[in-house]
Amino acid sequence: MSRIPARGMLGVWSAAITGLAATIIAFSAGVARAQDATEAIQPGEAYVTRFSGTLDDGGGAVINLDGIVGSIVDVRNPGQAPQGHHWLNEPQRIPVTAGDVGQVFGVAFDDAEAPNIYLTATSAFGLHRSADGADWMAGVWGPGGGPGTIWKLDAANGYQPQVFAQVTLDGRENTGAALGGIVYDRWHRQVIVSDLETGLVHRLSTADGSDLGTYDHGSDGRASFLNAETGEQQSLAPVAFDPASAARIADCPDGAFAATPACWNFADFRRRVWGLGIREDAATGEVRLYYAVWSSQGFGNPDFAAAPDEEKQNSVWSVAIGEDGGFDTTTIRKEYTLPDFFLDPADIERAGRSNPVSDIEFPECVEDPVMLVAERGGVRNLGVAAENAFAFPHESRVLRYEPDDAGIWRPTGRYDIGFYDRKNDGAPFLRSNGAGGVDFGYGYQTDWTLDPAKPDQWVWMSGDSLCSALAPCFNPETGLREDGSEVHGIQGIPAAAFDEVSPAPAAGPYPPEGEPTPAIGPLQSWMVDTDENLDADGNVVMDELTRNDATRIGDVEIYEPCEGGGEEEGAGIEEPPVVEYPPDVITEYPPVEEPPPVVEGPDLEKVKDGPATCTEGGICSFTITITNLGPTDWDGPLTEVDTLPPGAILWDYGPQPEWTCNQVVGTDEVDCSHDWITLAPGQAVQLTIDVLLPFGVFGLVENCIEDTFLPSRDPNDPAVILAIERQLNAWGYPVGPIDGVLDIVTMNSIAILQGDNGLPVTGVPDDILVDLMFPEGTVDINPANDRDCHTVDVLPLPPPDPAQPVLADIQARKIQQTQCLTGGLCTFDLWFLNRGPSPWTGSPALSDELPAGATVEAASAPWICDQAGQTVACGHPFELTLQPNEFRAVTLTVRMPANLAPGMQNCATVVAPVGDPNPGNDRECIPIRVAPPPMPDLETQKIIAGGACTAGADCRFDLWFTNRGPGAWTGKPTLVDQLPAGATLKSGTTPWLCTQNGGEAVCEHPDVTLQPFQSLKVSVTVTLPATVPPGTQNCSRIVQPGGVADPVPQNDQSCVGIPPSGPQGPSTPQTSQCNSTVQSGTDTPVTVTV
Repeated sequence: MSRIPARGMLGVWSAAITGLAATIIAFSAGVARAQDATEAIQPGEAYVTRFSGTLDDGGGAVINLDGIVGSIVDVRNPGQAPQGHHWLNEPQRIPVTAGDVGQVFGVAFDDAEAPNIYLTATSAFGLHRSADGADWMAGVWGPGGGPGTIWKLDAANGYQPQVFAQVTLDGRENTGAALGGIVYDRWHRQVIVSDLETGLVHRLSTADGSDLGTYDHGSDGRASFLNAETGEQQSLAPVAFDPASAARIADCPDGAFAATPACWNFADFRRRVWGLGIREDAATGEVRLYYAVWSSQGFGNPDFAAAPDEEKQNSVWSVAIGEDGGFDTTTIRKEYTLPDFFLDPADIERAGRSNPVSDIEFPECVEDPVMLVAERGGVRNLGVAAENAFAFPHESRVLRYEPDDAGIWRPTGRYDIGFYDRKNDGAPFLRSNGAGGVDFGYGYQTDWTLDPAKPDQWVWMSGDSLCSALAPCFNPETGLREDGSEVHGIQGIPAAAFDEVSPAPAAGPYPPEGEPTPAIGPLQSWMVDTDENLDADGNVVMDELTRNDATRIGDVEIYEPCEGGGEEEGAGIEEPPVVEYPPDVITEYPPVEEPPPVVEGPDLEKVKDGPATCTEGGICSFTITITNLGPTDWDGPLTEVDTLPPGAILWDYGPQPEWTCNQVVGTDEVDCSHDWITLAPGQAVQLTIDVLLPFGVFGLVENCIEDTFLPSRDPNDPAVILAIERQLNAWGYPVGPIDGVLDIVTMNSIAILQGDNGLPVTGVPDDILVDLMFPEGTVDINPANDRDCHTVDVLPLPPPDPAQPVLADIQARKIQQTQCLTGGLCTFDLWFLNRGPSPWTGSPALSDELPAGATVEAASAPWICDQAGQTVACGHPFELTLQPNEFRAVTLTVRMPANLAPGMQNCATVVAPVGDPNPGNDRECIPIRVAPPPMPDLETQKIIAGGACTAGADCRFDLWFTNRGPGAWTGKPTLVDQLPAGATLKSGTTPWLCTQNGGEAVCEHPDVTLQPFQSLKVSVTVTLPATVPPGTQNCSRIVQPGGVADPVPQNDQSCVGIPPSGPQGPSTPQTSQCNSTVQSGTDTPVTVTV
C-alpha cells in the first residue's frame, strides 16, 4: 500500500481559535517528510530559519534543543491558486535543531551540483544566559560554535551540520552580537558574510572556510564614496572598530545582559553592516556587493544623539569585487537612504526613521534590474518564552528598487506582507509584517506546479502574523476572510504584485468602514507557517495553530540554479533575420464614393428546450440548438454562457469532447466552448446540459443560454477581459472571479495559453491573444436571437411518510476533467454527494478502481488516499455535515498506463454509509476518454519579396509552410495561392511543383518530415494584370490531407495587400515575419527559435 501525496484544499472547522470561530484552510503538494530525508535540495525549494522554541525544564523556560531552527520547505507544487490562504501541511524535510547548530538566521547556497547550505549564528533571537548567568544557555550557539560561527550543511554528507568557519578579526572572536547577512559569490566561488560586532565584511574560501580578506565600511567606505543620489564624490570621518571592546556580560547595568542589546557590543551605528546582496551588471560585467548599513539605533553610543540626522538613517551602499575576488575600495557608492517608515515622533525616538535592512536580493537567473530589500524590526529580548520577544513586529517592509535612466536605484514599490495593517498600532496603516528575509523564486503553471522555465517570477518573504485573529486570511470554501489561525513563516507572492511605497491613505486616519488600502497582494499569495501544523497521522495540532510566533521567523532563500550558468533570460537564442520591406508609398488621391456597406456574415440562432416539469432535488436536462441562418458560413469556435436555475449544479454535458463546460465557482453560470466548427447556412449543432436542482427551490425557474459577447477587440476593455475569462474557464484554464478584472490566477492562465500557442508570454491580454481566442471574422451579424431561455416548473417532493425515518441518499459521482494520454497524467473528480432529502453527518469515504497499470500521483487535501493494487481508498479526515445536494470532492491525478485504450472503465464507489436508502447509486463507472496524439499546428506566412509590386509587371511572393509543433509533422506540404483577378502564375521555386488552376496556384512539396518550428519556403512569381483595384489582396492557405484537422486553423491562411494601379493610395500595412537567409531556388528546412 502506498500513501498518495495530497494536493489541494483542506478545510477544518474549529469551535474556537483563541476565542474566534474560524475556518482553517490549507493545501498541500505532498505529505510532510515524504521525500528522501537526504535528497539534495531541489530547484524551487526554500530554506527557512527560525527560533527553536522553548520548553520548561522544571526551573523555567529554556531553549528547546530539539526545536527546529532551519529546514527545507517544499513550495514547488501547491496545486492550488494563491488566494491569501493558509498552506497548512507544506512538506518540510532535513531539519536542523538548536542542539545541532544553535540559533541561526542568514542562509546561502553555493553552486555545487548538490548545493551546500550555509547558516550564520545570530543574536536576532536574543542572547540568553544560563540560570546562574555563568555561561550561554544551551542551544544559543550549538556544539563547538559561538557568535562568529558559520555552519555548513554538507550535501555530500546528507546535510549533516559542521562548522564551516569561525569569523574572527585577526584571531579576536566575536563576543556576542554575532553575524549578519551572508551571500555566495558564484563569480569568484567565495562566501561573503557581515559581522554585526566589528562591522567588517569577510570573504571566505568555499574550499576550507579560510578568511580571504575583509572590507571595512567604517574606515574605507566612509573615507571616499560616490553619493549616487546627488552624483557627488563625498567623504565622512572614518569610524574604526575598537578591538578591546566586548559584550558586557558581567558588567551590564542592573545585571540585565540578556534583556539589554546595548550590552551585546553591536558595531558603531556608522559602521554596522547587516544585509548583503550581490549582482553582476549585464552591460559591464562588473560584480558588486550591495550592503545595508544599520544606523537607526545607537545602542547607548554617546555619539548617537549629536550625530547629523543623515548619519542616523539606514542606507544601502555597494562596492565592486575585482577579478581576484577582492573588494575594490575605489568603487564605493552610497546607493540610497531608506524611505521613512515611522510617522510618530515617539516611534522615531525609539527606532529611528525605519528599521534595519537584513536581506538584499536580486533576480538569480534573468537580467532584470530589480533589487529587493527586507527590513527586520531591530533586536530586543523580552525573555526566551515571551510573546513578540525578539524584535518589534508589524513595522518592517519589503521594498522594491529599480534603476532610473541614470542608473540610480529608485524605490518603485512595496510588497504587502500578511493581512494585518497596524490598525491597532497606529499610522502608517501598512501591511508591514516583515521578518527580515526575501528572495526570488520560480513561477507556476496553470495547475500551480512549479515551472522551471519561469525563474524569478515569484517573491518569497518571511513574515509575522501572515494570518491572525486581528487580520484573518482568506477561506476559499466560503469566500470570506475568516481564517484566524496564527500563521508566521513565509509568504509567496507574484513579483509583479507590489503596491505603492507610501500610499496616502496609510497616513490615516483609519476609515470607519473597510481598510485604508485593499489587500491586493496578500489575496494573490500563499501563507506558509513554519510550524508543522499536522501530526504524523495528518491530524491538526491545534496548539501550533494558536501560538503567536511573531518575531521568531528568520531568513528565507529559494534554490534557483540557472541552466547553463546564464543569467540573462533568452541567452543563447539566435534571433532570425527580419525581412526588410520597401517603404510604403503614400500618395494623396481623390476620394472615391463608396456604396453603402452590405452586411454579410453568419447569423447564429440559439434555441433552448427542455421538459415542462422537473422534480426538486433531481436532475433536469436541457438542450441548446445553435443554427446558422446564413447567409454565409460560420467558421470558428463557439463560446456560450449558460445560466442555470438558482442554486443548481452542472451535472453533465455533451457531446464530449467537442464541447467543454465548466461552472463558475460560486455562481449559477456555466461557460461552454465548442471546438472549431464550420456550419453552412441551415446547419446546426446541439449542446445538452444536465442540471442537478437544489432542494427547497420549486415553482417556475429559467435556464438561459447566450453568446459570450465580444463588444470590441480592445484587450484593455474590461468587457473583453470578461470574455477572455469566460473562454479560459470554458477551456478548463483556472481563473479567478469572472469580473472583467485581471488577477494573478487569470494572468497565469493567459501566460500558459500564450506559451501553449507559441505566443510571447506576457500574462496579459493583447491583440494577438484576442485574435487567438476570438478569431477575426467570427461575428454573429444578428445579436437579437443570441439568447434564449426555457422555463421549467420544479415540482416539490411529496411529503415523507412520517412512519418512516427520512434518510440521506449518498451517491458516488465520477467525472473525468481532462482527456487522457497514454502514459500521461489525467485528472478525475470523485464526488461524495448527499442527494437528500435530509442532512448527512459523518466522515466521507470513497474508493476508486483504476485501469490496470494506472497509479495515482496526487490527491487533493484533506483527503487521505492509499493505493493497494488498482484500488484507491480515499477518506476525509474530519466529520462533516452535508446538507441535501451538498458534496465533497477529491481530485485524483492519475498516471495512465502506456497501453491505455479508449473506453476502459474507471469506477468510483461510496464506502457504504450506514442506512443508505438507495445503494443503487453508490457506484458510478465511466469510460475513459483518451485523446488522440496531439496534432502539430501548421502555419503559413506570406510576404511580398523582391521589391514593390507594380500592376502589369511580375511580382514575387515568399510563402512559408511552418510546423509549430507539438511533435514532428510528416506529409506532402501543400499551399494554395489565391491569385488576384487576372493574374497568372509565372514560376515557383523547386523542389516545389506549382501549377495554376483557374484563379489559384497550387504548390506541392515532396513528402518531408518537419520538426517543430522548421519551415519550408516557396517563392512564387506572378504576373499581375494591367489594372489592380484598391484593396486587392493575395492570400495563401494550407491544404491539409482529407480528414485531418489543424488544431489552430486561425493561422492556416496569410494575406498581403497588393498596391493598386493608377494613382497610388495608402498601401496595406504588412507585418514583419521571422525569415531566414534561404535564397530563392533553394529548399532547406529552417529552425526558427521563438
